[in-house]
Amino acid sequence: FNMQEQKILGETRLTLLQDTQIPRLLMAWRSMTILDADEPLLDLFSSILSGDKTSRLDKALVETGIAAAAGAWSDTRRDDGAFVVQAQPAGGHTLDEVEAAVRKVLVEVLAKGVTAEELARAKAKLLAERVYGQESSMGLAERLGSVAVVGDWRYHLRYPAKIEAATPETVLAAAKRVIDLDRLVVGRSLPRPPAAKTADAKASGAEPADYK
Repeated sequence: FNMQEQKILGETRLTLLQDTQIPRLLMAWRSMTILDADEPLLDLFSSILSGDKTSRLDKALVETGIAAAAGAWSDTRRDDGAFVVQAQPAGGHTLDEVEAAVRKVLVEVLAKGVTAEELARAKAKLLAERVYGQESSMGLAERLGSVAVVGDWRYHLRYPAKIEAATPETVLAAAKRVIDLDRLVVGRSLPRPPAAKTADAKASGAEPADYK
């Protein structure tokens, strides 16, 4: 049984007050299932966006000092998965600035595509990670078991060939199937104000000394 969720019709925005000192931005899109033939291409796209100093988000957000950290990943299962971008503003910068910078990166890559050099680096990284993960029989067994639970164990066998055969055009086409800057969920995690923490503590019957 595969559950098909309703199509996202627009943008949803959420703000969460949490017990953290660091604000964070999360942007998420409904993705494809792990059984989709193009699903491995999203791993390439996420690797091009983040993961090292040559990636798009790192160069646009971290190197410029707007963000302290930025990342992207594809999380797929038997049902529709999610493609996620997360970023943390650097000191002196806001979530609005970070979100604008992320959107600018995505607009550019969706309009102009990825380069052959970026794709070559992403392929080498993903295939190397795969080899490393198979160095032990336990690692291979865990990988086969995990993909069998969420889809088909043969996914593990098909994956390398799909990665190796990818072109800038096929990666861009897969990204465009998922990334729509008008249809996504934007979540913001903000530090809970001291007054809110005090109220929560009183409601629970325990008021920490930090807030007296």
